[in-house]
Amino acid sequence: NNNNNNNNNDNDNLNQLKQLEIDLKNLIEHGKQLKQQSILLEETTNQIQTQLLIEGLKIPNLAASDVPIGDENQSIIVKYLNQGEKIDQFLKQSTHQLNEQFNQFQYDLFNAGNLKRDHIVIGNNFDLFNFEDGANVAGHAFCYFKNESALLEIALCSWVIQKLIQKGYTPIITPDIAHHSIIEGCGFQPRGQGTQVYSISNTDLCLIGTSEITLAGMQTDKIIASDELPLKYAGYSHCFRAEVSSGTQKRGVYRLHQFTKVELFSFSKPEQSEQILEEMIQIQEEIAIELGLHCRILKMSTQELGAPAFKKYDIETWMPSRNSFGEISSASNCTDYQSRRLNIRYKVCLI
Repeated sequence: NNNNNNNNNDNDNLNQLKQLEIDLKNLIEHGKQLKQQSILLEETTNQIQTQLLIEGLKIPNLAASDVPIGDENQSIIVKYLNQGEKIDQFLKQSTHQLNEQFNQFQYDLFNAGNLKRDHIVIGNNFDLFNFEDGANVAGHAFCYFKNESALLEIALCSWVIQKLIQKGYTPIITPDIAHHSIIEGCGFQPRGQGTQVYSISNTDLCLIGTSEITLAGMQTDKIIASDELPLKYAGYSHCFRAEVSSGTQKRGVYRLHQFTKVELFSFSKPEQSEQILEEMIQIQEEIAIELGLHCRILKMSTQELGAPAFKKYDIETWMPSRNSFGEISSASNCTDYQSRRLNIRYKVCLI
C-alpha cells in the first residue's frame, strides 16, 4: 500500500510538473504576444503623439485685445514719420488736379527730376547690381551687390548695430541655419505646401528666414536668472525666404530670396514685454527718421500677425517708383509663445 501511495504521489507530481511546463510555455508565448502588442501600441501612440504635436504647433498665439480683427485692410495707421501723412492724404483723393499736386509734392520732397527713376535704373547707370549673374548662379530673385551698393549695405548694417550697442543691445552674428525643431518652436512651418523656409536635403536643418530663430534658439532648454532679464540682442545674419506667396510685388532688390538683416531681439519677464516692444518701435522710428524715409506705422490686424505674435507693428515707407508704401521693418510682442515651445524659463532671484 505504501508503495502504491508513493507511486501515485510521484505520478501526481509528474503530472503537475508537466502541467506547469505547459503553463510556463503558454505564459512565455502569451508574454511574447503581449510584447508584440506593446510594440505595436507604442508605435501607434508615437504616431498619434507626433500627429498631435504637428497639429498643436499650428495653433497661433492669442491676439491682444486692442489688435484689429480681420485682414490687412483692417490694420490701423497709428503714426506718420517725415511727412508720410501728406502722401496718404493725396492717395485718398484721385482727381486729376490733386494728382498733379501730388507729383509736384513728390518732386519737392525727393528733389528728383524723374520719380520713375527707380533703384534698378540707378543701379544700371552706376553698376551697382548684377541680377543676370545672380539668376544664373542661384536662380530668380538672387542678386550680386557691387561697388557702392555693397559698401552701402555694409555701412548701413554697421551704423544700425553701433546705434543698438549704445542702447544696450549685445551684437551677435548668428548661424544661418537651424534645426527644424528650433524653427517650429519659433512658430514657423519648415514643411508643407507654401512654406517660406528652405530645407537642406537629407538633414533636419533649414536656412533661416530671420535671426529671430537663431537668437531664440540660444536659450533653448535653459533657465535664465530673473536679474539677468531683459536680455537684448542685435542679431546679424543672412536671411533666406522662398517668397512663394502670390500677389507679392517683387522688383529689383525688393523681396529677394536672400538678404542681410539686423534683428532686434529680447528675452524679458512678462511685465517687461510691452515696454520692450515700445522701445523697439522707437528705435526703428529713430532709424527711419534719420534716414529721411517717409513712413507710416501700422498696428497690424489679426490675419497679419503670423503664428507667434500677440501684437505687431509694421513700418512702411513710401516708394515713389512703385507708387505705394512698402514694408521695411516690423516689431512684435510674442509673449511666452516661443519660450514655452522652446522650453525657455526664468527663475526668480530672491536675493
